[in-house]
Amino acid sequence: MEEIAAVVNCTPTPQPLHPDIRATDMRLRLHSNVIYLVAGVVVQDGKVLLIQECKISFKNKWYLPAGRMEPDESIVEAVQREVLEESGYQFQPEALVAVQRMDRKRVRFGLAGSIIGGSLKTKEQADGESTQAAWFTTDTQQLVKELKLRNNSILPLIEAATEWFANRPYTGLPVAVGHVSSSQRLLIVQDIGQELKVLVSRIEGGTTRLPSCLIHRDTLFSRVDHNSTLDSAVKVSLVHRACGMFIL
Repeated sequence: MEEIAAVVNCTPTPQPLHPDIRATDMRLRLHSNVIYLVAGVVVQDGKVLLIQECKISFKNKWYLPAGRMEPDESIVEAVQREVLEESGYQFQPEALVAVQRMDRKRVRFGLAGSIIGGSLKTKEQADGESTQAAWFTTDTQQLVKELKLRNNSILPLIEAATEWFANRPYTGLPVAVGHVSSSQRLLIVQDIGQELKVLVSRIEGGTTRLPSCLIHRDTLFSRVDHNSTLDSAVKVSLVHRACGMFIL
């Protein structure tokens, strides 16, 4: 199916606007009804780059270089700025390894990539962005035992990025596409022995398509097409985490 290839390869595919929402203002407004967050993940020689927080509420706790995306930034520009400000390194993102819904309004994009310049931030360079940066094991269980983390939400990002760095099965970065509304296509797969079943929706005329849901400004990722069934006739040989848009 062309839809599966588009999802797996992170290819944006504009769809006609559904008649029920043409007259509704569905636009997402940064810092108004949605907050985009970014996190940069660098793994080298079995270690991941973390930064030590300086803000009073999280002081001296460790976290990935991360922060809010500003209105005039792309996702790539935002993560490059955050990594540089907090770790001292120039960062080149190479792949989107995860998309996390943090709460009702906040969505975080986790990007894996490489260091292309700069130097490790030390305590002597502490400022309002961070206290210092350092390298730690990618073993998330060990991280929890050895470090005081700001919170554990970064652990899935570290695991996803570690897996990506080990195999580099794909590359792909978010693409900016102008839109009035957005919908999310879901690639939901069930592993049955030598066969993968894909969840599909059957619409009028017997047409088969991937299930989708409207990304509403108040209910992000809220619902999926109801007429969806697992179809064994639709097979795929490779499924990976590109865009974080499938559920196993």
